[in-house]
Amino acid sequence: MTQTAMSQTVPDGQRHTRWTLGIALLLLLALLFLWLTGRGPGSGAACCGADTAAAPESTDTTDTGTAPTPAVEAPAPPVAAAASVIAAGAFAAHAADGKLTLTGVVADEAERSHIVDAATAAYGAGNVVDHLRIDGNTAARGWDAKLADIFGWQKTVPDAAIDFDGRRWLLTGTVTSEAVKTARGEQAQAFFGADAVIDNRIQVVQIAKAGDDVQCGDRIAVAVNFASGSSALNAEAKAMLDRVFDCLKDGRFEISGHTDNTGSATVNQRLSLARADAAKAYLVSKGLSATELGTAGHGSEKPVADNATPEGRAQNRRIEFAKQ
Repeated sequence: MTQTAMSQTVPDGQRHTRWTLGIALLLLLALLFLWLTGRGPGSGAACCGADTAAAPESTDTTDTGTAPTPAVEAPAPPVAAAASVIAAGAFAAHAADGKLTLTGVVADEAERSHIVDAATAAYGAGNVVDHLRIDGNTAARGWDAKLADIFGWQKTVPDAAIDFDGRRWLLTGTVTSEAVKTARGEQAQAFFGADAVIDNRIQVVQIAKAGDDVQCGDRIAVAVNFASGSSALNAEAKAMLDRVFDCLKDGRFEISGHTDNTGSATVNQRLSLARADAAKAYLVSKGLSATELGTAGHGSEKPVADNATPEGRAQNRRIEFAKQ
């Protein structure tokens, strides 16, 4: 073969090699494309474009847009706990200044009417503030028929409050002896049943009278007698304040005056403050610091006994000392 012929066959071989490599490269790119789109050989679950028809059939018919998972019972959401409290019947009845305020939820209009009617029977028309709300998801209580007795008892504790949170009954208020507090708790237990949880937090304020021992503490109540409509201290009133004097040497106290409900509210408030100021002036004259004693007049707003009886009115006419 001549040198010219040899120079012509080499370029032909090179051209065939380039064509072969080009075709192979195109085939490789095609296979790569098919694999990436999930249609390549052996791509039962491709990396980037899985064929959903090949996935196992799920028993969950909810379209979540995510891969199916075994059916598991979902835990109750937190809101369910709050709903259960409402369904149990949250309820409150708060007494103040001769009026009863009702709050909470009831099952229907019939239950609301039973409660309001019972409160009105005990406190009188115009003395019941109805803030009850009807909620169809609330379970009927079943004890609303007993409320006439409950409200009648509550009225004997002037500042009494009854709160039910779906689990327990909370009793608050002020009475003048441990015996009365215990009796109120036992009555509530009888009303609501042996299984009811009664939390008796009624406070006992013993009112010291002439001849009684005065117990020092953060709250001291004494019966200080004044002449009717007057804030002048008589000998008996001064003797009572003398018994309290030593209890007031340590700390700051507020002296508050209280009256029964005889007379107008405006006059009683003014009179109660004048009596508290008179008690302060006497104690300061005996040596206590005026800056450590404040005064307030509450009139008949905070009774500790029933104003319907002479004994109750006498207990409500008092001076209290509260540590600040």
